[in-house]
Amino acid sequence: MEELKHVVSAPFKKNLAASLTEKDFEFSLAFDLKWFSPKIASEVKARALESGLLSMKEGVIVPCFDVESVRLPHAFKPPENFLELKEKPGKPVSAGTHEVTVEILDSHNSSIRPQQGRNFL
Repeated sequence: MEELKHVVSAPFKKNLAASLTEKDFEFSLAFDLKWFSPKIASEVKARALESGLLSMKEGVIVPCFDVESVRLPHAFKPPENFLELKEKPGKPVSAGTHEVTVEILDSHNSSIRPQQGRNFL
């Protein structure tokens, strides 16, 4: 959640703004900062709204936290697969992921049996 807060705070800091239109927020992430494609920038906005970091007030986006208190590390740039790394709240781990995890654990330690590997999740 901290990394999402860093990402969300950046457009407000860059524009020295307390609020932004949806388009300005997405434009800043995609074109000003060059962090994401427009599609991913839109998904970041949706995730931040869903998580309560942002809210819509009178047709504009406002942060629900003190943007000034967020300190961005020098040359901060989120990874390209930023949203893939963030699991949506309430989304269970799929069976396919579970099986792959067990196989990976088994390949690194032959003494781990699948029943034991499942306990790691």
